[in-house]
Amino acid sequence: MAVGHARERERAELLRKLVAIGDQRPSQRRRYHLLAAASLENATTLDPAVRAEVISRAAFLIPPATREEAENLAQAGAVVLDVLSGPADMTEEQAVASVRTIGLIGGPAALQRMQAYKDAPQRGVRQEVVNTWPRFDTVEFAESILASCRCDDIEIPVTNTEQVVCLNQLPEAPNLSLPQPSLIHEFPAVLDRDSVVSLALGTTDHRTSELPALAGLTGLRRLHVRNPTSTLSLRPLASSGIRELVLDYVPVGLDLSALQAVPLLTTLSLGFADHVALPEVALPSITSLRLKGVAETAGLPDFAALFPGLTLLHLNLHRRPRRAPLDLSRVRGIDSVTVRIRNTTKVIGLDGLDPGRVSVTVEGRRTGGLLTSFRDQRP
Repeated sequence: MAVGHARERERAELLRKLVAIGDQRPSQRRRYHLLAAASLENATTLDPAVRAEVISRAAFLIPPATREEAENLAQAGAVVLDVLSGPADMTEEQAVASVRTIGLIGGPAALQRMQAYKDAPQRGVRQEVVNTWPRFDTVEFAESILASCRCDDIEIPVTNTEQVVCLNQLPEAPNLSLPQPSLIHEFPAVLDRDSVVSLALGTTDHRTSELPALAGLTGLRRLHVRNPTSTLSLRPLASSGIRELVLDYVPVGLDLSALQAVPLLTTLSLGFADHVALPEVALPSITSLRLKGVAETAGLPDFAALFPGLTLLHLNLHRRPRRAPLDLSRVRGIDSVTVRIRNTTKVIGLDGLDPGRVSVTVEGRRTGGLLTSFRDQRP
């Protein structure tokens, strides 16, 4: 603000002082040089030499590497776009942060700069690109970014009806995300597309309390429900053709028994908000299972009884109470098992487990010979 209200000579002196302090104090360099760059937005008239000096310092703040750096850099405004290069010489983290900076700046020039990132080979970079859609003109973003962006391995977030109209004009939009599940009833056009392969509902901030009718999504193969309520009914899945279901932050009381009526379901991922609570009915169609949550007892569920067709199991467990043992005897007979355990110091029930098929990590320490070392602990 001071730069904007100052006279031209005073403005130049103030910016030169910010640059000089940054040069002299390495520990505070980023702060002062960033402040100088952000002040250029308010410098309506300025000595070109001073502007060049500030921009040259800003170039050393680029590219950002974290979310915080991206947000701070965006405060400098459109001047950043002039010195921000493409993703070719960046790490994935830097490219993702750069995209975030561009999105926060917004406007036509930022949209033009975004062009360099939409074709990045890294999935995470392209996902960040499409996540910035709400910050730009809906139609212009769809035409200049989405129409030629590889979207087969990322989710396109849909937040309003104008975006739906644009989606219907794209050659393909196989993976859609509805951050606010309640909006799905306003988007019948989305549900008419047989090209939708994957659908994600909800976020950590928006809970999913109901599922839409999915029979019209004839191409749907994967459903990801984030943060379901305990009253969510899974019965609509019976009329779907999904092969994979992912439930995150599964609450206590959610009835999973309806999954027995989903004929083609083979892959199930359950991330529990607290302790693991599997359905009481058998799910014979499941061949791949991923579980994440708290293990409150030493014994694991009877996987053979609940999932008689299971061939692949991935467990990510936090043992409670702390340092209590965990019994792995019930993973016998499963072709491939990966177990990650935290908060325990002893694993039991390892007799008969094949180290070639069972991998165990305890508190971040992976071992190929872990089964052998834990066998030495048994009484």
